[in-house]
Amino acid sequence: ALVGFGLILIVVTLIAYGPFLISFRSQAGGLLPNVLTPTLIQQYVLMFGPVLLLSLALLVVEAWRGMQQGRMNWSLGWTVSLVIGATLALILIVMVLVSALVPGIRNSVTQLVAQAGGWDAVLSVVIQRRIAFALLPIGLLTILATVVARLFPRHVLKAWRGETDVPYVPQSGFALLLIAAAAGLTLIPEFIFLRDNFGVRINTIFKFYYQAWVLFGVAGAYAAYTILSDMRLPRPNIGLRTAFTGMLGFILVTGMAYPIFGVYSRAILEQGRQSRPPEQQAALTLDGRGDNLSADYYQAVLCLGNQVLTDDVVVAEASRDSYNSAYGRVGAFTGLPTVINWEGHQGQWRGPTYGDIAAGRRPDIDRLYGDLRWEIALEVIQRYGIDYIVYGPTERAQYGFERL
Repeated sequence: ALVGFGLILIVVTLIAYGPFLISFRSQAGGLLPNVLTPTLIQQYVLMFGPVLLLSLALLVVEAWRGMQQGRMNWSLGWTVSLVIGATLALILIVMVLVSALVPGIRNSVTQLVAQAGGWDAVLSVVIQRRIAFALLPIGLLTILATVVARLFPRHVLKAWRGETDVPYVPQSGFALLLIAAAAGLTLIPEFIFLRDNFGVRINTIFKFYYQAWVLFGVAGAYAAYTILSDMRLPRPNIGLRTAFTGMLGFILVTGMAYPIFGVYSRAILEQGRQSRPPEQQAALTLDGRGDNLSADYYQAVLCLGNQVLTDDVVVAEASRDSYNSAYGRVGAFTGLPTVINWEGHQGQWRGPTYGDIAAGRRPDIDRLYGDLRWEIALEVIQRYGIDYIVYGPTERAQYGFERL
C-alpha cells in the first residue's frame, strides 16, 4: 500500500509540476565529499536544541517502554546503524579517490585542499577532525539504532503476520520515524553534500536542516503529549515527568521571547529605523514592504504597481548582487518583469544555462543608466522592450544625479 501511494504521488507530482520541470535548469551538479568541515556538536545543539531535547526525551521513553516489554531489537538496530555509517564513510573515501580521476570533482576537491595547504597538511587535519568531532555522527547513528530497535522488535516477522501485537502505538511509531528521518538528513552532510555554485556544503545544510527542524519539532510536540498525558501507555515516574515539565516550560517561555526581540531586531534595528526621522520612514506593515525605503520611494513603487494592470511590460532598475535589499524592489513588490536583478540568485536557479540567458544584461543596465548618450539608452530600451525606467534613491546613489 505504501509503495502504491508513493507511485501515485510521483505521477501526480510530475503532472502538476510538468510545465516547471520542462524548463527548469538547476545549479546542482552531482555530489562532493565533505573532507574538511564536520559539524561541531555545539553548533548542532545551537541549531536544534529545544526540539532536539524533546525528541530525545521521546526516544528515551520509547526505548524504556520497549525494554519493559523485552522487545528492543538492539542487534538489528546497531547492525543497521553501523551499516549506514560505514556506507557513508566508504562513499566519502571513494569520492575522494575518484576526485583524482574526474576533472569536475577533482577541481572542486583539490581547490579546497589547496586552500588548506595541500594534502600533506590536510590529511592529518582531516583525521584529527574526524576523531575530535566524531561525537555528532556517533550520536546520530545511536538515534537511528534506537529507532530501528524499537520499530522492528524481536520476532518481527510474527508481528508483521499479525501473530503477535506490535508493541507500540501507531502514533509513537510515526513520531520515531520523524526522528530517524531528521537524524538521517543531518547525518548525510557530514560525509557528502550537493555540488552547486558555491562549491561548499552551505546550501545542503541550509535545505536539509530546515526539514530536520520541522521533523524534530513535530516529534517533540508528540513527546509532550505521550510523556505527560497519554494514560494508555507506561509513563516515567512523577519525578521524571516533573523534570520533563520543567524543561518543556523553560523551552516554551524562552521561545516566546523570540517573537518580541526578533521582530524588533528585524523591523527596527536592521532597517535603521531608530536613526531615521519619522517622515523618512514607510509605515510598518506585516507584508514587509517598505523596509529600508524612504516613504516617497515606497509610494512610487506602489503607484507603479497599481497603475500597470498587466504583466506584459518590462521594467529597468539598478542591478547588483544578491542579498542587498536596496535592489530589486520594483520586481519584488509589484511582480512586474525586470531586465535583471539579484544576479547571484538568478544564476543559482538557472544553472549552467544562465550565462547564455542573461549574457550582456548587467552591462546593458549599466549602459542605460551610466551613458549620457540618448542613442545608447534607446538601443538598450529597444533590445529588451523596456516600458518603465526606475530612477529612485538606489539608482541615484549608484549612477549619480546628473543623469536626471
